Order: sequence, then structure tokens, then C-alpha cells
Amino acid sequence: MLPFRVASVAGVRGSVVCGSVAEDGGSEVSKQKQKGTRAENQVVEFLKQNGFPYAERRALAGVNDKGDVTGIGPVVIEVKDHQKITLAEFMSELKEEVNNADAQTGVAVVKRRGTLQVGDWYAVMPVAWWVDLLKEAGY
Repeated sequence: MLPFRVASVAGVRGSVVCGSVAEDGGSEVSKQKQKGTRAENQVVEFLKQNGFPYAERRALAGVNDKGDVTGIGPVVIEVKDHQKITLAEFMSELKEEVNNADAQTGVAVVKRRGTLQVGDWYAVMPVAWWVDLLKEAGY
């Protein structure tokens, strides 16, 4: 089995899509990317329906990643749709992205297994950031 497959993308013949090929012929990398993109789109739609009309997916930035969703002021939003929830890993990534974006705060929106309702997913941030938000809100 080849470590890549040839695909037709937007009318371009013979494009090479890197990544491992799953036994069913699909790329594992692209399946994970599709899953993440779907979750990001769901979060954006939820935010728009709840009063944040400028929410949108952020373009990929590689090493200088600044989160997955933008348009909510100086806040980084990282969306996670993983089979296994690894909070320490998610928080390390979030802190790095907040620094990259020079943002005030950030949150990891973690998909909850068994529901497609974004309002039932988890919003996770370091406690110190949460306390800062409470103080700013006047509590």
C-alpha cells in the first residue's frame, strides 16, 4: 500500500494527498481533518446563533497557530473533537495559541461524546483565566 493516494481536487488531476491510507481507501489524516473541520463549523454556527455574528473559522497557520475560531474579540477558541479527552494536552496547546495570537484569554471547546448539540459540549480553560474573567465581570 502506498503512503499517499492520487486524488482529483477542484479539477486538478494527479494531485498528491499526503498521509496514511486507511484500509477502506480513505486517508486517516483527511478523516481527522474532516472531523475537526465539521466540529469547528458547528461551533461557529452555534456562536452566530447566540449573538456572535462575526465568528468564523481561522485559516490554518501551522506552527504559529492562533486557534480555530476567530471573531470574538481578543479570545482564542480551540475546538477539539477527539475520541480521548486529554485536558493537559489541550491546555498546553491553548496557552501556546493565546501567546501566538497575543490574545487576552482563550477556551478549548471540547466535543462531548454522544451529542451534536454544541451547547452541551465542554468549555475548558485554566482556572486562573476563569478567575480573571470573573474579576472583569465585576464579581
